Amino acid sequence: MKQRLKIIICYLPLLLVSYFSFCQTAFKKDSTFVFSALAKAETHFTESHYDSALYYTDKAELYSKKNNYRKGLAYSLIKKTEIYIDKDELDKADVYPKQINLLGQQINDSLIMAVSIMQMAQIKMYGNKVDESIPLFEKCTRN
Repeated sequence: MKQRLKIIICYLPLLLVSYFSFCQTAFKKDSTFVFSALAKAETHFTESHYDSALYYTDKAELYSKKNNYRKGLAYSLIKKTEIYIDKDELDKADVYPKQINLLGQQINDSLIMAVSIMQMAQIKMYGNKVDESIPLFEKCTRN
């Protein structure tokens, strides 16, 4: 019994190190895939190829959901909202900022929360609701 306990104590740190290094590798892989897709989306977005940009944001969003990568999901939705705002499809754009804010709160990322509030303010402003947008702009600068 003591021999087994010694073996477990010796190999447990090795197993934990292996496990955590695998998790870190998986995280890097998720991050690389998602932000590569978002970079392609940005390239198409700057050229006003909105359908292609949305294709890559959808790809990043689906991958992030599948792998439970919340930060990637938040940035995918941020880019998608930005595209819809630029296309002046404010109804579609208005769907995402609350989800983005919730993701930012879940992962405790103040930048994501501030961007989501800024996007809420932009949607209000471009929808001719300037009085409603001002407090949101003020709030996003305080975060």
